[in-house]
Amino acid sequence: MNVKVTLDKQAVGELLKTRFGKLVDQAAERIASQVRSDPAVIALSATITEGSAQAEELVQVDAYTTDRQAAAVVLAHPAGLAVEAKHGVLTRAAKDAGLQVAVRDPRRKR
Repeated sequence: MNVKVTLDKQAVGELLKTRFGKLVDQAAERIASQVRSDPAVIALSATITEGSAQAEELVQVDAYTTDRQAAAVVLAHPAGLAVEAKHGVLTRAAKDAGLQVAVRDPRRKR
């Protein structure tokens, strides 16, 4: 018995932007919270002499929408890249949140 299924891409897109979008935002905030409490990030915030940057200011969540809701959690300081490379704070927090983390080749087209 053959059954033909047609995917309503517009309806799926709306779900990804609305209901699932809230889950994406919540996951990003959980990841950011864990990163902010990481000893490496706390140490970075303590060594910055540009004003009194706190871990809350160093770890930022950027929510955005494409064809679906998305969010980026970033260490917003030039030394953030080194902290991630040495300690893997963002990667570890994402894995702890149940996300799949994979290396992506930026030269490869999707």
